[in-house]
Amino acid sequence: KERVSMNINAEPELISALDRYIANGEVIVNGKVVKTVKPPQAYYKIDTELGRGGSFWNRTDPITMYFREPATVEQLADITQITKA
Repeated sequence: KERVSMNINAEPELISALDRYIANGEVIVNGKVVKTVKPPQAYYKIDTELGRGGSFWNRTDPITMYFREPATVEQLADITQITKA
């Protein structure tokens, strides 16, 4: 239904935080759970293909999250909070 493209580096801690948000609804900031919400019906992909605009490091939006339902304002705020750290 919707997607969110993220202009961030896919550091292991960030990937873990996104995984936990999707699996358990945990919003993790600086390695700590700041709140737990209903997990979104979503998944994400990390673009590592060299044929589409260069390598991962050259892309402005290397991570894209795809929602199976319309994303809520709260979910977008959660993603922003997770990716700001």
